[in-house]
Parts: sequence; C-alpha cells; structure tokens
Amino acid sequence: TIAVLLVVVGVAVFITNLILGTGLGDAFRSTGALTNDATVHPDVDTLIGDAVDVAMATAALDRGVVTGEERSAAPVADMPYEPEYAYSQTLRRETGEDGTDRLVLHVKGAPEVVASFCRGMGGGSVRHEAMVEANHAMAADGLRVIATASRVLDEGEAVPKSLDTPHDLQFTGLQGMMDPPREGGREAIGQCRSAGIHVMMITGDHPVPAVAIGKRLGLGRPGDEPITGRDLAGLDDAQPRERLKHTSVAARMSPQDKLRIVKQLKADGATVAVTGDGVNDAPALKAASIGVTMGDSGTDVARESADVVLTDDNFVTIVDAVRLGRVTFSSIRKATFFLISNGLALMTAVVVNTFTELPLIFLPVMLLFMNIVTNGIQDIALSFEKGEGDELDQNPRSKDEGVLDTHMWMRSVITGLWMGIGTLLVYRVAIDQGLALEECRTLALIIMVMFNFFQVFSARALHISAFAMNPLGNPLLLGSAVAALVLQWAATAWTPAADLIGLTSLRWQQWLMCTGIGFTVLLIVEAEKLW
Repeated sequence: TIAVLLVVVGVAVFITNLILGTGLGDAFRSTGALTNDATVHPDVDTLIGDAVDVAMATAALDRGVVTGEERSAAPVADMPYEPEYAYSQTLRRETGEDGTDRLVLHVKGAPEVVASFCRGMGGGSVRHEAMVEANHAMAADGLRVIATASRVLDEGEAVPKSLDTPHDLQFTGLQGMMDPPREGGREAIGQCRSAGIHVMMITGDHPVPAVAIGKRLGLGRPGDEPITGRDLAGLDDAQPRERLKHTSVAARMSPQDKLRIVKQLKADGATVAVTGDGVNDAPALKAASIGVTMGDSGTDVARESADVVLTDDNFVTIVDAVRLGRVTFSSIRKATFFLISNGLALMTAVVVNTFTELPLIFLPVMLLFMNIVTNGIQDIALSFEKGEGDELDQNPRSKDEGVLDTHMWMRSVITGLWMGIGTLLVYRVAIDQGLALEECRTLALIIMVMFNFFQVFSARALHISAFAMNPLGNPLLLGSAVAALVLQWAATAWTPAADLIGLTSLRWQQWLMCTGIGFTVLLIVEAEKLW
C-alpha cells in the first residue's frame, strides 16, 4: 500500500509588491486591507484569520496607508473570498481628498481573474502583458501573488444590496507573499520518501509558485508535472489515479478538487493523511483516512473535521509520529513472535511427549512457574525497545498484513519447533542415562528457560543482528531476563521451592550444557536474518 500525505499550503509572511501604474501605491495597499476578513484577537493586539488576509492587512497597517478604524468600519456590502470565484470584494463608504463622501469598491484575488474586471487590461494589451510578466516573475520566486483593483462609484449610481461581478475597475498592483519552509521541513519530506510515503502539496495558488515552493521543499521527481483543478475537471474517475502517482504538486485546487483527490487516492488502495488548517480544507480532512490540522493556526471548522491536532503546527511532528507508530507496531510484533514461538515450543514438547513411553516431561506447576517468571516478565520488557533505527527506511505494510507477516510466522515456527525438539532430546538422553526423574525434568525445564532467555534477545530486532545492538539499550529487558534466570536457579537450589515444584539442584556442568544448547536458538535466528 502506498501511503500518501497531502499537505495544504498556507501563506504567512509579506515579502514584496509590484505597482503597475503611477500614484497608486496607497490605493493598492489599502485595497488589500479593506477587502479583508482578518480580525483583531480580543485578548492580544494581533490579527488572526486567513494567513493571506493577515499578511495584507499587516502590510497596510505597518505602512500607515490604512488605519484600524477604517478597517473596522462596517462595509456597505461585502462578498468574502470563495475558491470557485478566486476573488473577494467589499464596498465601503470613504472620504475623498476633497472631503466629500464616496463609495469605493475594493477587489482582490487571483491576478488573471482581477485583471479581467479592469479597464485597459484586455488580453494582448501592454498593461496586461506587463502584469502577466510580473506575475510569472514573482511566482517563479515562490511567491503567492495577489492582485488588487478598485473603483469609485459614480454619483447617482445605485448602491447595490449585494455585489455582482465587478467591472470597470482600476488595476492597482500585485502583492507577493511567501511562507518560508520551517526548519527541518525539507529533511522531513525526504524521510517520508524513504519511508514509502508519497507527499503531495495541494494549494489554491498558481502552478508556477506552487512548483517553485515544491522544489524548495524537495517535492517532486524529474519529469513530474503539476496537476491543476482545470486538468482534474477534464479527467474521468479512473484517469486521476494514474496521474496522481506521478505528481507531487496540485495547484488551483478548490475544496471540491481536494475532496476528489482524497477519494480517488483511497479508491486506489492508498492510506491518505491530509494536513490543513482552513475552512476550505475541512471536506478533505473529513474524508481522509487520517485528518491532521494545526492547533495554533487551524480554524475551528478544521479542528472539528480532523482526527489529529498538532499543537506545535510542525510538519516534522507528523514524521516523528510515523516513526513512533512503526516502533510501537514493531514492539507488538516482537512480543507476539516471542510468545508464539515459546508457546509452540512448549506445546511441541508436551504433545510429542504424550505419544511416547516416557514419563510426563513437565508437571503443570512447572509450566505455570515458567510462564509467570520467564514469559510474563520478558514480553512486557520487549515493549520498551526504542526501535532499530531503520523505521523510516521501511515501506508501509499492507493493510491485509497481520501482526505477524509470512516471514515472522516462518521464524516463529522454525524456532518454536527447534526449542521443543531440543528440549525433548535432552529429556530423552537424560532418561536413557538413568538419571532421576526429578533431575531429568529439571534439565528439560532449564533447557526451555535457556531457549527463552536467548530467544528474547533475538526478538529485540526484526532485521538487525542482535550482536550489533547495544546490550544495555533496553535495561529493563536485560534486568528481567537475568532476574528470570536467577529465580529459576533459586527454585532449583532452594529445597522447599524445589520440592514444591518438583525440581532438584543441578551441577555447574549441567548449567553450562543447558546454556550452550539454549544459545543455538539465537544462532538460528541470526543465520536467518543474515540469509
């Protein structure tokens, strides 16, 4: 399964602007702040809202071309920004230079859309060509470009109750904004690629700045082409799936386009995580396998639609969560392997023993004691493994894959059978040598304990050699394994406990022999890892 992470990009920092015309600087900057939904936070003196609106309002306020009172005055009519229209407009009552009241329509939005509303900006005109050239130059630097225009209503012109499509506007300029990538963002996307996660950037911006930002973040591969909302509209349901596999940037996307991309990727079998913080991202966040929004900059609607809220608003945190999730699942897999292989070993020894003429190899109290002392402690300690360090170099596992995959089932069966058969052979040899039944059972029990002791260390890593790992890397596991051996020794050496369980003390040579035989299971697993 290809995991896909869709990143919805916002814009936060004002960078530069370009004025087309003369004497329009103040009008240009004030328009961006007067058709604007940014509001002042009630508790702190700062602007909140859409990042573009905040940036444009801040630019105008810092330069003194508009005041807070002018921005807070109620407009005569207003049409907020909608992705399908790609512009917003606001009609305000203002005082002209001659002191007379007048109505001024302020419009801001996508350059090509706003230009179509302006006088003298028809296709092929000098001013239109200059705007297009400037727009592409700024976009190529990774700036998100917003155009502004305005018009003073004529005296006697009817005041509209609702705003229709604007016309006869005066084009006032372009304003460019950039959201510099966070530190570590490029490296985090590289880690996603190594982890088999396809990262896509979905934005409503023009494709040129979107591609420039994508390159800055390390998105895309040679030959990848961005996909736009217009491209998506011309494709049937089957075609986008193949196209999305070969692109990392989607531009000029509406909320409906984002939702369609998520549904198409999920229909193709991908696990899709969507990050976003705006109202327009809510449908995609809701439809995603995992919706991730920002706790600081995210809107209430986005937080209600998402499954996960990032309190630090940092993409790197998502990558850390992927790594930790894989470590957690790996720990579950290791503990499961350890328990199943040991359970199979005991079952093999007991079941095969019942079909022989030999006395019962283990008494019930022995099995109970061994399970509590050995397995009951060490499988818990396995969950504290910190990981093998290659979690972000592995591809995502299939949705249909269980806790143990085919590879781990084979390892469990091989080692389980070997431990069970090895224990039976030692018990058989001890019986044939005429040793007392208690001593034979003690040898069989200690052999099984030693197998478990070395098996738990082989289970510390699924792929890496146990000999390459720091033996002190999991002090709880090391302590629990040694403590289990000490308790087993005490149960054989302390007469009351030995009599209760049915054991007897062993000579040091017998302990050494049991240790050597138990070590063989570690060699089997290491050979299998090497192979």
